[in-house]
Amino acid sequence: MTRLILLSVALLVAAQAAALAAPGCVPFSDGWNDFSACTRVDSSGQRWVKAEHLRALPFDKHGVAAVWIKGFKGFYYVGRDGQMVPVVSYDNGPDDFVEDRARTQVDGKIGYIDRTLRVVIPPRYDWGFPFERGKAVVCRGCAPKRDGGEHGFVEGGVWGAVDRNGREVVPLQYRSKEDLPK
Repeated sequence: MTRLILLSVALLVAAQAAALAAPGCVPFSDGWNDFSACTRVDSSGQRWVKAEHLRALPFDKHGVAAVWIKGFKGFYYVGRDGQMVPVVSYDNGPDDFVEDRARTQVDGKIGYIDRTLRVVIPPRYDWGFPFERGKAVVCRGCAPKRDGGEHGFVEGGVWGAVDRNGREVVPLQYRSKEDLPK
């Protein structure tokens, strides 16, 4: 019984110390907070949330949480193990999972991840839209443009569509999204 009490006290003290050590490691509190100080980069260049800060994250039922990294001006999804994957910013937040896929952006290229944060379609497109009815419209050689306000559009390049596994189901040969077969 004494061991159990001592163990309980030790765990309580450790939890309180961890909470005090990480006051800025809250991803959302009256706006997105910069979470970069709560992360580390391993020898391969992969970014991870430090283990002591994982408790602060509001994981969804799939075990995914979102954080903002100011220096990269972008959102990341985080797994319960701390693994981080960059995602496209959409409407002042991280890209939503649509049909169990979310867009990731690496070195200016768009790909897609699943809910385990595994890259299922490598980042090889200059732009890609969310999935709709099992397909995502993608392009190469296209470029995002601004409409003068906070919204934008994509023009140029060749357009096509991929399925949830990355197979091109509509070849990349069309001049615009609107030209794709329905």
